[in-house]
Amino acid sequence: MPINLDVLINELLVDTTIDYTAMSDTEAAAAGNDATTGRTLPINSLTATELYEAIDTGELDTLITADPAVAADVDRILGLGTIDLSEGSKARAVLISIFPAGAGGQITREAIVAATKRTVSRFGEIGLGFVYPGHVQTARL
Repeated sequence: MPINLDVLINELLVDTTIDYTAMSDTEAAAAGNDATTGRTLPINSLTATELYEAIDTGELDTLITADPAVAADVDRILGLGTIDLSEGSKARAVLISIFPAGAGGQITREAIVAATKRTVSRFGEIGLGFVYPGHVQTARL
């Protein structure tokens, strides 16, 4: 996948998120590719397997004991295959109601929130993917 040089040039010369000016091409590439800075991008859908793995079975059992209809709701969502968790989706609304914040569903809710975020580098955050020192050198010419 080719690098969008216009985006990279803007990042290196205009954007001040990271100060690349005193860095070598290698250092600038490493800084922009660093995925340990806490940057994340949202993931708007999960597979049924990913969602199932996020569900705490102890919490779910407790919720089903309190309201047996919860089992049917969870089965219906898991049966979708790919679950749309974007803002305003029906599946998201149902999951929020099943796993309420702070009351019996907190572990699962936090796990789902974590599963819907992807850790990225600064370059990934702006859509560049992995940038090599040669890309930086070309952008700086």
